[in-house]
Amino acid sequence: MVRGNLALGEVQADLFYEDAKGIALEGQALIQRIINWAVELNGYGNVVPPLADVDTERKASFDQVMKAIDHGVAVSRDAMYDRYGLPRPRDEEDTFIKETPASLALSDSNKNEDSKKKAHLTKPLIRIM
Repeated sequence: MVRGNLALGEVQADLFYEDAKGIALEGQALIQRIINWAVELNGYGNVVPPLADVDTERKASFDQVMKAIDHGVAVSRDAMYDRYGLPRPRDEEDTFIKETPASLALSDSNKNEDSKKKAHLTKPLIRIM
């Protein structure tokens, strides 16, 4: 359950989106009228004018997409690269995938006990500035 300022912010964002969507659709009608006039005035009366289309559908945020992936929802890689402008890896060697805790636990299972103890005693290589 969402409370307080966050809930108010979400309501305000929804109202703003609906207002902006209405303005965009009115603009789409105006643009379509201008296109129709341009086609008619240029002597192309028998040609069907192109349609103006404004995309007013909400898209999932990057955070929402990442949560969906974490919950096992299938997501299109091409859509991720195109929608969010992520750089595509050149090849398998250029690919970076964050290791999950499960894969780290599996990689530790092959080590002996001494190396596990040494790993816990060493300082982490993190610099905070």
